[in-house]
Amino acid sequence: FMNIKPEIIDEPENYETIKANFADLYHNYPEVYDVFAKNQIMQSPLLDEIEGILTNYNLESGNCLDIGCGTGVMIEQLAQRFPKINFTGIDPAITSLELARKRCRSCENISFEQSTIEALENNNKKFDVVFSTWGHIHWNEKGGIMEQVVHKDGIVILVNNWGEGDDFEKLWPQEPLKIFKTRRELLEKAEYEVKKIDSLLNLENASLFEAMSRIFGERPMKANRKSPFQIGIVLAWKQV
Repeated sequence: FMNIKPEIIDEPENYETIKANFADLYHNYPEVYDVFAKNQIMQSPLLDEIEGILTNYNLESGNCLDIGCGTGVMIEQLAQRFPKINFTGIDPAITSLELARKRCRSCENISFEQSTIEALENNNKKFDVVFSTWGHIHWNEKGGIMEQVVHKDGIVILVNNWGEGDDFEKLWPQEPLKIFKTRRELLEKAEYEVKKIDSLLNLENASLFEAMSRIFGERPMKANRKSPFQIGIVLAWKQV
């Protein structure tokens, strides 16, 4: 990994700047991105909620696809809770995959591929569970691509940010907040169960505060620094 940290900007100009900051960390500085990703997951009931969904569907074995697995935080935790399920993580960012492989090297039921969901769709691969955490929900806006790579009676799970009524919305321009809301509406229209859960971050954690500042800018982060910092999370799921 690169040893030089990305530059902290004073304040992002617009939504495109924030998206570029995310992409920069994700592809070039995964160890910095990982701080934010891990805290958002681990400081929430997300893992327990997903475990509950899979348990309710009596899924104890089979194969699971993590689309956009990033640095492997989610897949590592779930693989430990479901040792009889084989997990496959795919991601286009080789640097994030390198960190994921290092993190999960002792987990025998995890494998990783540098790939995309479109490539898997073309290969006609099918899974018992397909999930994506903070991936691109526009896959489902384009005809339910995730549903096309899951077995009949398989489970599809999506996770994204809620986008309103929490502390996190103060860091975003209006454009993405509208997108977040539209995504929730599309999921509900597609007959997903949609639930809001909260991640409560400790922004007194210097590494976390720095990582988020590299995405959203130092000035907005300082203006909204509080602990706990509430981030609303969309958890959406359905049986296909």
